[in-house]
Amino acid sequence: MKKQILFIWYSQTGQLSNMVHSLASGFDKEHCEIDYCQYKFEKRFPFPWTKRYFFNQMPEGVLGIPFEIDEQPIVFKEKYDLIIFAYQPWFLHPSLPSMSIIKNDKIQKVLKNTPVITLIGARNMWLHAQEKIKEYLCEAQANLVGNIVLVDSAKNLASMFTVQRWMFKGKKDAYFIFPPAGINELEIQNLYRLTPLIEQNLQSTNFENLQSKLLDAKALQVKPQLIPLEQRGVTNFRKFAKWIYEGGDKNSENRYKREWVFSFLLPKVATLLSPITFISNKIKALINKDKLLKDKAYFESVLFISNKF
Repeated sequence: MKKQILFIWYSQTGQLSNMVHSLASGFDKEHCEIDYCQYKFEKRFPFPWTKRYFFNQMPEGVLGIPFEIDEQPIVFKEKYDLIIFAYQPWFLHPSLPSMSIIKNDKIQKVLKNTPVITLIGARNMWLHAQEKIKEYLCEAQANLVGNIVLVDSAKNLASMFTVQRWMFKGKKDAYFIFPPAGINELEIQNLYRLTPLIEQNLQSTNFENLQSKLLDAKALQVKPQLIPLEQRGVTNFRKFAKWIYEGGDKNSENRYKREWVFSFLLPKVATLLSPITFISNKIKALINKDKLLKDKAYFESVLFISNKF
């Protein structure tokens, strides 16, 4: 009997969809049957963004307040042998659409008692977003067995520029001294190389060593020096999210003013502090080497410890 696999995802730019289809292409169609559940929220999340509309999504995404999903793209089978949930982080949290999907009652039901692999497409930071997804999977009584992550390989400041150009102008191509925005296309195309590792465990119905095999295959990488940076960023985003959310509903002028302050400060602070932060994080990495190595091992695993951030 064929193994039943379900891919669930939302992709605004198409990059995550390319990742999904690349990974899915490696499965043996004689032994596996795949369902694709792609959510599309074009009216709610148009692309390219306007800056006001983009930053208007931040409070609900950070505070974990989902929107109601009216329709499911497909009719789910009664049971799946494996679910692959693909998502992207926004503001160091799961994107608002991805968070709304995974917290949806119907999705929680299909996740229950099922092995799950997460597939992440990110700029550079994804640790806290994954911790939130782990939390939601625990709520659904799902079993996280693997994690695959692709990130933008450009330097931090360069990717900050290219991603903003892509988000707000819809231009992904190389520009001046800057590389193309997003994850390297070759890395996306090569995702299928990981599928045989997954399928070995799928056929044996034993996923205990899958994450170790994925780590050996360099399916993800945790940079210890980014851990304190992300922890500090999450703390600041939570403070801003609460302050903006208390400013009123999404159409409130008072909320817009607060969002403007956040949108004005974020890129400037990130740019100005980037060299200082880089040096300070290098120093912290040397001083707290043992702790950071333990944290690195944890974030590379599929274990979940509540309130790790």
